Amino acid sequence: MKKYPIIIFFATIILIIIGSSVVMSASSTFSIVKHNNQFALFSSHISKALIGIIVLVIFSIIDYRYWMKFTKPALFAALFLVLITPFVGDQIKGAQRSISIMGFSFMPVEIAKYALFLHLANLMQKYADEPEDMKKNLLIPLGWIMGTAVLVVMLPNVSNASLIILIGLTILFLAGIPMRYFAGIAAAGVIVFLLAIVIKPHAQVRVMTYMESFMGDKFPNTQVQQSVYAMGSGGITGVGLGSSNQRNLFLPEAYGDFIYAILGEETGLVGALAVLLLYIAIFVFGLLISKNAEDKFGKLAGMAITLSIIVYGFVNVSVATGMAPTTGLPLPFISHGGTSLVILCAMTGILMSIGFRNASREAQKNKTAWKAEAV
Repeated sequence: MKKYPIIIFFATIILIIIGSSVVMSASSTFSIVKHNNQFALFSSHISKALIGIIVLVIFSIIDYRYWMKFTKPALFAALFLVLITPFVGDQIKGAQRSISIMGFSFMPVEIAKYALFLHLANLMQKYADEPEDMKKNLLIPLGWIMGTAVLVVMLPNVSNASLIILIGLTILFLAGIPMRYFAGIAAAGVIVFLLAIVIKPHAQVRVMTYMESFMGDKFPNTQVQQSVYAMGSGGITGVGLGSSNQRNLFLPEAYGDFIYAILGEETGLVGALAVLLLYIAIFVFGLLISKNAEDKFGKLAGMAITLSIIVYGFVNVSVATGMAPTTGLPLPFISHGGTSLVILCAMTGILMSIGFRNASREAQKNKTAWKAEAV
């Protein structure tokens, strides 16, 4: 079992290295135009990547159960930051989703969603011995999920809110909430999603544009068009690292939300599939680690972290290839960014910690069995 967290560690490091390489290429032209320095955004990214790796190692060493007592205060603090973001946040492209404190900018939603997932895992472990108490087992966790989603929608960030609801409900289902309760819950989630689209014009435009392009009545938006061109021009082996054409301001957000398109252009189908295989490796071994956890918190927290990586990765790739509406969600470990990369590394460290704990427990069990046989 010890090899499971090691595999996840190396898969994560490889993804970060690939991401850093593509960010350097994808951001160079924009950095020259915006900052008169082709390495401006890359320098910012690589510093966050190094911090992320250090955080990954530290969190993998700390016993994951240590964080159980902090899940509720962490969630309260994160939701408070999300709440005040529309009032004190930085204005970027017409939306306020990040906060700057002492020169350091971060996105509270990235902290809030993982604080929520860990708190849900903690709640469902505490209430596992009271399966008939639906207030504790369902209403309270559901209140946390919907409350978090509503605050995130107000940023506005409909796509993140939708995935928070999806992963949150999945945690409840995996915790053992009976299936009969999920019809009403799913209906409530759909209503919140539809209301968010109606209330937030930008979300409505994205969904309608996608539906019209899907039906063949209209071309996708500029980002998706250029993204598909980039993926197609990469062929089997790509045009070579640093040789992307779409990075030259043809593809907006080439170093962020649409970095997978640049990856496909420069490394081709081979590189694009290699990245998907790395995500699948994290998913498979993350599931194995979660399944073998010694307590319900470890099982649910591990599952939540594993699912978030694969779901966010799948959504980003779907957007880049024109299979889903534009969402503005980063590609895990690869897109340029600070908060998302560092926080995700911390969560992956917790997943590894669960795996190391499993391995230690298994080794102790084998040692005890060996001693018993020797006697």
